[in-house]
Amino acid sequence: MDTTYEISTQFFREDGEDNTLNFEVTCRVADTGNRCAYLRGFLHEPGYMPNEMMDEGYFDVFDSRSSHAVDGLEILCQQQDQIMRALGSDFETDHFFGIAFLERAWIVSKLRGTGLTHRLMREAQHVLSRPDLLVMLKAHPDEADADENGISTTSKHTSADDCRKLARYYRFDKTLDLRELDRVNFPGWMVALWSDRVQTRDDRYWHCSRRWPPTGY
Repeated sequence: MDTTYEISTQFFREDGEDNTLNFEVTCRVADTGNRCAYLRGFLHEPGYMPNEMMDEGYFDVFDSRSSHAVDGLEILCQQQDQIMRALGSDFETDHFFGIAFLERAWIVSKLRGTGLTHRLMREAQHVLSRPDLLVMLKAHPDEADADENGISTTSKHTSADDCRKLARYYRFDKTLDLRELDRVNFPGWMVALWSDRVQTRDDRYWHCSRRWPPTGY
């Protein structure tokens, strides 16, 4: 009998962060409630695009999250032309209002490669989409045995090619419209514009399919 999984989303705020909303999209086994995957991130809506790392409306929010978030802020400040090239004519910095940073996705090892990460991202897209919302993430794979806190017993180094391969995997879901920022200079970094809520066949339940994605990615 196929296992049924349930998708849900939680939001919460940190004290003193009036323009920031944390979120976690979670996948649990429907019968037991055991968590088997999550996507974590934050929505930051200061109403303007930063021009320097130490911008008081940005730095503390990103610095308190993770090194990937700080790297993302640096890209946001210094690579705005590259972001615009990746997104095309749909994105204008003058209309920028906020950013959704997809900070970390974790999938239990037996469900990796099934499209579950894409399902979690589509859920985030559904609940977060709003006019001119910039989305940013780094496709950075965990070690095969990493637990839900990212702790691994192996010491294999994640290479730039590992990040490029995962970014290519993320691109298979056209609904998300994730685009690579610069495969050479910023491997794994991706951006999207989630301005409109996209209609899909998704509901609160998910079923594993081992036939996804196409081979050879």
